[in-house]
Amino acid sequence: MHLSPTHLSYLKTGQRPLTPGILRNLESYLSSLNPEIALHFLQPFSVSTLVREMKGEDLNTREMIGQFLEAREVEGKPQTTIRFYRGNLERFLWWLETSGVGPRISDITAATLRSFLSYVKNTTNRWQVGSTSSRKLPAPATIDAYWRSLQSFFSWLMHQEIITAGENPLRKVPRPKVDRKVVKDIPLNLIREAINLWDASTLRGARNIAIVLMLLDTGMRLSEISGIRITDLNPDSQVVTVFGKGQKERKLRLEETSFSALKNYLELRKHTNCEYLWVTDQGTRLSTSGIQIIIRRLRKLGGGVRWSPHSFRNTFGMNYLRGGGDVFTLQILGGWEDLETARHYTRALRAEDAFEAHRRASPANRLAKPEEDKD
Repeated sequence: MHLSPTHLSYLKTGQRPLTPGILRNLESYLSSLNPEIALHFLQPFSVSTLVREMKGEDLNTREMIGQFLEAREVEGKPQTTIRFYRGNLERFLWWLETSGVGPRISDITAATLRSFLSYVKNTTNRWQVGSTSSRKLPAPATIDAYWRSLQSFFSWLMHQEIITAGENPLRKVPRPKVDRKVVKDIPLNLIREAINLWDASTLRGARNIAIVLMLLDTGMRLSEISGIRITDLNPDSQVVTVFGKGQKERKLRLEETSFSALKNYLELRKHTNCEYLWVTDQGTRLSTSGIQIIIRRLRKLGGGVRWSPHSFRNTFGMNYLRGGGDVFTLQILGGWEDLETARHYTRALRAEDAFEAHRRASPANRLAKPEEDKD
C-alpha cells in the first residue's frame, strides 16, 4: 500500500487507524526519510505503542472478534448470520482460554486451530454446558461450520490489514470434508393433507393455509416470508417484494392457488392495524418462531419427511424442475448468487429418476416374481 502525504496526515491526526499493515509500510517509508523529518512525524505517537502494535501485542483476540461481529452487523448481515458467527467464535474463545492459549491474535497458530477442530470433532459433552447437542459427537457439517466461522474472521483480519495472508494461521488448515446430502422434499399429497387440517373461514386457518402455499409456490426463506409487510404486496400484479440475505431485494409472483389463499386471508385480517402481513389472533405480528411452530406441528402427518420452512424451499425447487422449469430461472427465483445450490436440485432429481428406474427393473423383485421372466 502506498502511503500518500494525505494518508500520513490522517494518521497523525488520528483520522485513520494504525494497523500492523500500515505500520509495516510506515516503517519502510520513515527509514527512507531524513532522521529529523522522521522524528517530527513520529512526535504525536508513543514509540512504545508503535512497537507493540507492530508486533501485534495489543491485538487481543476477544476484542478483535467483537470488532468483527460489529463490522458484520454494520454491513447489514442478517441476525441469523451474526448469531451463527457469535456462537461459534465465543466457543472458540472459551476453548482458547480453557486450553491456556494466549489472548493475542499472534498466539493462534495452525496447530492451535487443528487442535480446536479436533476437540470439536472428537469430544462429547463439549463446552461444559450440558446441552443435548453437545453431549454426542457432532456431524461433519458442525465441524465445517466452525471452520467457516474462523475463515470469515481471519479473512476480515486480512481485509483490515491487521494480519497479512502469510500470517493467517487458517491457510494451513484445509476445510473439513462434508458429505453432500441428497435433497429431500415433502410429497405434495402430504401438503394437501396439511391444508385440509385448517378451517379457511377462520383467521388462523386462512393464515396457515396462505403461509404453506406461499412457501410451496415461491421457495421463500423463513426470514423472507416472516418479514413481509402489507406494503410489500402488489395485489394487481400478484407480486410480493421480499428481502433476502444481506437485505437484498427480490420480487416473486404468486400464482393463482397461493394468491387466492392470500386474498382470503387478507379479507379476514382487513381490520388489523399491524404493518406486517402475518398476524396472530390478537392482531399482533406473528413471529419467525411462530411460523416455524406452525410448520413443525405438521410432523403428526408423518411421511418420514422433515417438516420445516427450508423443506418447503426444497419442495419448491424440486417441483419447479419436475414441472419443466430450468436451473437458470430457478437460481433467480430462489435468490441464490450462483448456480451451485440450484444444481443441487438437478442432482437430486437425477437420483430420484434412478431410484424410480430401479424400482421398475429391480433384479431382486424379478427374482421374487419368476413369472415375469417367462417368454
